[in-house]
Amino acid sequence: VHLHFELRKGGTPVNPLTHGLPVPDTQPPRIKRLLAVPFTPDAHVDQAHDAAEFHFRDGTLAGPVRVSGDVRLLVEAPDRIDGSERDLTPLSVELKIDGRRWHRSVYEAVSYADTRHTELDFDAERNAHREGLFNKLYAEGPRVRAHQPGGKLLTRLRPGDHAAEIIATDAAGNRTTARFTLHVERPAPPCVVKRARLRLPKAMPTAAGPRAWRGTTLVVPTPELCAGRAARVDVRINKKRAKGWRATRLRGQPALALTLPADRSATVEIGHAPADGPATWVRLESFPVVPGGDVERGPVALEIGEDSLFFEYPSEVWTVPNPGGDGLEAVSPVYRFGNAWRPGKGYNTVRLKRTTPAAEGPHVGVYLHDRGRFWRLGGLEKGDWLQAGTVHLGDLALMRDVSDPVIGDPYLDTHPAGPRLVVPVKEQGAGLAKVTVTVDGRPVPLELQRAFDRGLWLPARRPAPGPHVIEIEARDRSGRAASKRATVIWPAP
Repeated sequence: VHLHFELRKGGTPVNPLTHGLPVPDTQPPRIKRLLAVPFTPDAHVDQAHDAAEFHFRDGTLAGPVRVSGDVRLLVEAPDRIDGSERDLTPLSVELKIDGRRWHRSVYEAVSYADTRHTELDFDAERNAHREGLFNKLYAEGPRVRAHQPGGKLLTRLRPGDHAAEIIATDAAGNRTTARFTLHVERPAPPCVVKRARLRLPKAMPTAAGPRAWRGTTLVVPTPELCAGRAARVDVRINKKRAKGWRATRLRGQPALALTLPADRSATVEIGHAPADGPATWVRLESFPVVPGGDVERGPVALEIGEDSLFFEYPSEVWTVPNPGGDGLEAVSPVYRFGNAWRPGKGYNTVRLKRTTPAAEGPHVGVYLHDRGRFWRLGGLEKGDWLQAGTVHLGDLALMRDVSDPVIGDPYLDTHPAGPRLVVPVKEQGAGLAKVTVTVDGRPVPLELQRAFDRGLWLPARRPAPGPHVIEIEARDRSGRAASKRATVIWPAP
């Protein structure tokens, strides 16, 4: 059991480490990694559109960070207080370039109740995947209070080398500085490409993945783009020839980067051909994620909450094979959304349609695939559809829970306040919804610790020595249930 609370001074929420809760802290923050993310079609990190990580050693990087265009920087800088192994966020993080302040975030006044102060300062996807908490060294969305100033774009820098430093300071005044060289260069495309009008075929396949999304920028792998000399390229958005696209690299392959509208659907058609050969075409469909918007794409439907977004953005959905999961049966492919894990502040409704007989019947729900496993979001029946709520778009699928909860033999262990009852209980599929325990027919309050696959009961008044009948019922989130009856011998004081 844990509590969330906040301190306020003059009605304003304040950092508890700087107001009223003195704790020993002699450890400065640790600046571990720098993350550089291209954000526009003409942006690159080391002449590619891949996000790149750089590891600091002794406060420096081994070589320069080579960028061009609108590249956004983030830093992983965890902080700890003495005697604790829990990572905290520094009180402030600052980026300086050529001795001038470029961006500074100060977490002096942040409220849990203010939804505008969630997810806008960090890389939401890496945080959700437990890949590290990266502070943004730029401002995005309606985050005003913490930014002093709100960050400048790297596009303001002239080509050449620039001395950069990141300063992380904790609430006790401990400070760490990391330095690196930022090398601004002009982009170099993977090959010579020429804008041309190519003949449209009667039919064209859907673009193959995996693609990359950066806000309104879409990067589509085009492996054969550089196979011939002087490639000709034709990009069309909603039947009109598009401008502003760029040839780039993604995951070591040639690719095309383009900007898509955030407020309306788009049909994207991409054709390329060598100077003296036939054209190859692919297409894809994007849709807008806007407040109050409704989207339906085949077996997938979305209802975007009126106040669930910080900003509009484009997305798409396509299918990938379902890997299955422990205790679960796959009854649909995985529906993968583009621009997943954009920062959000409220729930959206997602519905997946039962399109095969395998998806009929009980214990089927909507699941999110993340970190190698499936997490149940819900499963409210709406005709042929199953409905759930989600803040972020991601990898969604219909799964059937095929495993009951597993209840182990209850036992007693020692505690400073006396013996306590331990109930082992595990659920591999949908996750536990409720566990009830009675002792000699009387319900007892159980502390359910899902992370440790157990429930605990520490009685306020010690039961009488001798045998006691323990009855346990466990139900998972898909409706599957299990029960067990056992006897535990309570010791004498």
